[in-house]
Amino acid sequence: MSSRPRQFRPSFLLTGALVAFGLVTAFALLSSRSATRVVQQQANARGQDVASHVASLVSLYLRERHQEAEALARSPAVVRAAVDASQQAVRQRLTQLDIPTLERMFNQRRELGGDPDLATYLHDYSQRSDFAELFFTESHGYNVLSSGRTSDFVQSDEAWWQRAVADGAYDGPPSYDSSAAVVSLEYDIAIRAPRVARPVGVLKAVFALDRLSQLLGTAELTGAAHVQVVDSAGIQIVGADKAGVLHPLADAALVPRLDRPATAVAHGPAGDELVVTVPTENGKWWVVFREPVAVAYAAARSTAASIALWTVVLFGATLALLFLFWRRLNIRVTQPVRAAGAIASRIAGGDLSVTVVTERGDGRGGRPALVGALDGRRPASSGGRHPDRGRRGGGDGDRNLGLDGANERVDGGDVRHVPGSEQARRGSGAAGASGRGRRREDRSDRHDPRGRG
Repeated sequence: MSSRPRQFRPSFLLTGALVAFGLVTAFALLSSRSATRVVQQQANARGQDVASHVASLVSLYLRERHQEAEALARSPAVVRAAVDASQQAVRQRLTQLDIPTLERMFNQRRELGGDPDLATYLHDYSQRSDFAELFFTESHGYNVLSSGRTSDFVQSDEAWWQRAVADGAYDGPPSYDSSAAVVSLEYDIAIRAPRVARPVGVLKAVFALDRLSQLLGTAELTGAAHVQVVDSAGIQIVGADKAGVLHPLADAALVPRLDRPATAVAHGPAGDELVVTVPTENGKWWVVFREPVAVAYAAARSTAASIALWTVVLFGATLALLFLFWRRLNIRVTQPVRAAGAIASRIAGGDLSVTVVTERGDGRGGRPALVGALDGRRPASSGGRHPDRGRRGGGDGDRNLGLDGANERVDGGDVRHVPGSEQARRGSGAAGASGRGRRREDRSDRHDPRGRG
């Protein structure tokens, strides 16, 4: 057996480092993906919250305008003015004239007229409210009073007037109103008199979209985030880009318009955008929340970078612990095994003159201490016995020499030669021979039952 000590090779440390690297990398990837997914979900939820808040504002604003117009249409002054104007048109036989003739007749005022106080009230009302234009007709479609000069006198040929009379109300699409000179929405409500089945007129209320845009501008938006309102065709109704109002969105096909909140990523020339849509106005419109992906998911990238940094730190700490473990294992296990192998190799070669010195393992420290010895000389190559075997030590005391009496505990340390005992240096004389003879006789007598009297 080779006496050269063998230690744990560096491949043990390399293998441990590779295993630690694999585990730490797997942990980092799983943690990064999980954290990125959570942060992205939070960004999507934030966009949905903003879009839902804006959708509530849009619904509330439109509902208030509708209720306001309905209150005006039920006003006794408006109802009475519509009934009186209808009777006036019959007395003047205006119903017998065609529309072009009526337009020429009322080209200056474009209304039949009525109570001056009511006319002043409508004019002032449009100045202090969100309505850009207010006017109402009588039962034949002729204008009675208005907040300003309208584009036509006769309204009975207009689709909105016919729908309002037939259905009781009509919510028109966004359009450029030439009368109010704004992009606006209109709400048309039938005027009904008590105990009269057919409507006695129609009230038209127009409110501009810029008022709604100002209201939506107060939404809690940060950075490059902005909101839009689009219809089912993808046409922008409200938005920060005034030039894009009443025009289809460039990425309308990528914007989901479902009956529930939806999230998507739109790829455009300016980069990817997070798009969150929420339906409003009974599913006729959608609020679109937009934010660049680089901004919306910035927290996800920051979290991933932090995880990568801590992964490097964790890997370094793991390597340090692995190195300390390898070093301690080498000291506490490898060196004792190495010493034991060296002793076994010497003894197997017939060298019994070894001393085992080991370091105490009781935690008290100190220098290495001698814990056992094997005294003697190497026997001759001819197979003769050790010279000390003939020495009589009294009884069986000579059995404590050599391997028969070795109680040494091999814990590690150094192995060194020690000089033989003084009796061993005296050689093998007659006493030694006599001792060997007695030794053989003692053994035979002890095992022979007849040898003891």
